[in-house]
Amino acid sequence: MTETPSNRSLPSFHFSVEIPELGVVAFQEVSGLDLQPSLPQFRKTKPGVSPPPTMPAVQATGRITMKRGVFLKDNRFREWYRTVTSDQAKRTTVTVKLIDERGTPVMTWTLTNAVPSKITGADLNASGNDVAVESLEITHDQLTVSNN
Repeated sequence: MTETPSNRSLPSFHFSVEIPELGVVAFQEVSGLDLQPSLPQFRKTKPGVSPPPTMPAVQATGRITMKRGVFLKDNRFREWYRTVTSDQAKRTTVTVKLIDERGTPVMTWTLTNAVPSKITGADLNASGNDVAVESLEITHDQLTVSNN
């Protein structure tokens, strides 16, 4: 099969993340972009009676984890997170875009009503020489995906 622009797979290393409160933020990894319906649980029925079929309900809310290197004097994550702990949390829309070699977004994940739910500081190890990496976990109400 000859590879054409419409049937080639896309590399996952060129992407951008936009968080309105923080602007475009460079991350080295984004995980958890899962779509998963919430399946209702039915109670047991009487003997000999079949339960109704399981039907997908609303989409389950999710958690997205974003990782990046620690930068000197960059406290944007913690400042945004502080708004949650001080009851001033403003839910926002976070956009993750997969970008092709021309710089054009080709796939977009939109997180609706997103709010930071956890910050994990860097793991420190005196015997290694790894870059310090922190992670930001974002909770959202809905994830929509568009394949441009």
